[in-house]
Amino acid sequence: MWQKSAEAFHAAEAKASLDKVVPIKPVPRMYVCMDGTGVPVVKKETAGRQGKGEDGKAKTREAKLGCVFTQTGFDRKGRPVRDDDSTSYAGAIETAEVFGRRIYQEAMRRGMDSAGEAVVIGDGAAWIWNIADEQFYGATQIVDFTLVIKALDRKGRIPGYEKGSRYIFQAISDKLEKAILNAEKLENFHKTSQTDNPSTKVYKLVQHLKSLKR
Repeated sequence: MWQKSAEAFHAAEAKASLDKVVPIKPVPRMYVCMDGTGVPVVKKETAGRQGKGEDGKAKTREAKLGCVFTQTGFDRKGRPVRDDDSTSYAGAIETAEVFGRRIYQEAMRRGMDSAGEAVVIGDGAAWIWNIADEQFYGATQIVDFTLVIKALDRKGRIPGYEKGSRYIFQAISDKLEKAILNAEKLENFHKTSQTDNPSTKVYKLVQHLKSLKR
C-alpha cells in the first residue's frame, strides 16, 4: 500500500513542478552545467558496487549535480558573465538516465524552450554528453577545460599540466599511439551510433605532424 502511495506522491510532485513554470522573459542564452562527485555513504549503500581503491571496495556513491542559469551581459574583455541570481539547482544520487530527465525538467521549468540558444557545459564524463545529446539535442556543447585539466592531474595522466606548457609533447609522447588508436576506434564506432559526440579528429593532425618529424 505504501509503495502505491509513494508512487502517487512522486507523480504528483513531478506534475506540480512542471505546472510551476517560472515566468521569465525570453533570454538570448541559457546554460545547463553538470558534474558528479563522490559522496561518502554507509556500507549497505555500496553493497555489490565496484570501488576505485586498492581493495576494490566502494566507499562512496556518485551524486549528480546540475545548475541552470542565464547570461545576457559581457565583461569589459567581451567574456560572458552569468546573470546575478539566475541560477537554480538540481541534484540526486541516481542513474544518469534518471538525472537526465531531472535536469531537463528543471531547464524547461526555467524556460529553456524560449531561449535563443541553449548551452551545455561539462567535463569529459561520457554520461554528461549522453544527456546533452538525448535531452538537449541541438544545444551548443562546451567542455570545461579547467575541469579536464584537474582530472588529468588528479589521475596522474599528465601530472602538473599547465595550459601552454612548452614540454607537453615530451610529457605525453609515450601515450600518443594508444590515444590515436582509441580515437580511431571511437570514430569507427560513431559510423553506426548516429552521433559523433564525444569524438575528435585531432589525431589525424598528430599523425601528419609525426610524419614530418625528422
